[in-house]
Amino acid sequence: MGSATVGKSGKQKVETEARNLEFDFDAGTNPVADFFAQNPALLHEPTRRERLEAETELVGYAVSGHPLELFDDIAWDTYCPVARLAEHIGETVVPCGLVVEQRTHHQITGEPMKFLTLADWTGMVETELFDQTYKNYGLATVRYPVLEVTATVEPFENGRGFSLRVLRAGKPRRQMEDSRTC
Repeated sequence: MGSATVGKSGKQKVETEARNLEFDFDAGTNPVADFFAQNPALLHEPTRRERLEAETELVGYAVSGHPLELFDDIAWDTYCPVARLAEHIGETVVPCGLVVEQRTHHQITGEPMKFLTLADWTGMVETELFDQTYKNYGLATVRYPVLEVTATVEPFENGRGFSLRVLRAGKPRRQMEDSRTC
């Protein structure tokens, strides 16, 4: 592994080879490759879901697919899709979506409120939780990454769009439950 020599000063000098203590690359074998060759069941291509979960863990969101693919147990077909909300101006609807943005704000009275952007398979919509609704359901907005809301579709003053005034927010329905709300 090393050799010793005596220099002009009479002191012994030890020369050693630099070696990687984990792998002996000079030996001609690769222990990692050998391990997986002996245990092929441990080495497999990840499923689509495993890949999306790993991406979400690593960078904070799904990269190779839609983030809602991770929530396939939600009963999406029982909710009013964002793309159809414009058909329900002035009505109360129950959409559901992934919380993609949230901002807290204070009203003129000083009371807290919250704005959420929800995304479903058909689009995104801005929502508003005013003071009392925010006090009652604010915890649900951080507890559930996908949120069911009961809300009134309110048009913008200029008539070119709308937002949702949230009346209730909570845990979304799962596939087993079934009741259409739009």
